[in-house]
Amino acid sequence: QLNELHELLLAKHNLIERINSNEFITCFKRAKHLHEVMAEYSHTIELIKNRIKQLEINQYNKFNFDKRCQKWNDYIQAVEQNLTVIQHNSRTNYQGLLEIDTNLSNIINDFNQRQQELIQLTNEGKQLIEQNLLVDQHTFAKLEQRWQTIMKTILNKQQEIKDIIKLWLSYQNYLETYYRLLKSKYELEQENLQAPTLGVLSQIKQGTYLNATNNEELKNLLEKLYETNRRLISYSDVKTQA
Repeated sequence: QLNELHELLLAKHNLIERINSNEFITCFKRAKHLHEVMAEYSHTIELIKNRIKQLEINQYNKFNFDKRCQKWNDYIQAVEQNLTVIQHNSRTNYQGLLEIDTNLSNIINDFNQRQQELIQLTNEGKQLIEQNLLVDQHTFAKLEQRWQTIMKTILNKQQEIKDIIKLWLSYQNYLETYYRLLKSKYELEQENLQAPTLGVLSQIKQGTYLNATNNEELKNLLEKLYETNRRLISYSDVKTQA
């Protein structure tokens, strides 16, 4: 037992000397350095994975953004074509003007429903530009410009159409008032002529009698009718003028 205890003490003594030796210290430092390198390697791998994931997200966002921009470009092009047709057919009659006004209102209402989507797309585009992820910035800027231009044109065109519609309504109102007043004057004149008074007979005899059409109110209405008609002709096609 004493021999075993002696050998155990010698073994522990040798172990302590080895631990205190330069060889063990160097090995320990290497192991520690290796652990640090492995930790840094794991951290770097994680950073690379996150970067790759972010690049994939950016690429998807850019692809999705380009796709949505193309969708809006197609939509704007369809609106532009529709407006071209409206411009070509704007010289029409009253019923045609009402149809054009309805068409323009539908375009405006449709845009109002899509407006939030366009605002979101615009904000995303600005973020992509700040991140240098949007290569074709000119196309994006042109998208905003095209839409602002087409909407301004549509709003102006609708106001123009509404003004012409008001002109048609004024013309119809003048016409109805003129015929109603003319009928009233004519009926009154017939009553006077069927049972003429001495004053009426005297006017007829002297040639100073004024018939139903010789009336200032009727003349004023007729002038308004002519003036409104001249303005409507400038907005109408040949078929409507006829």
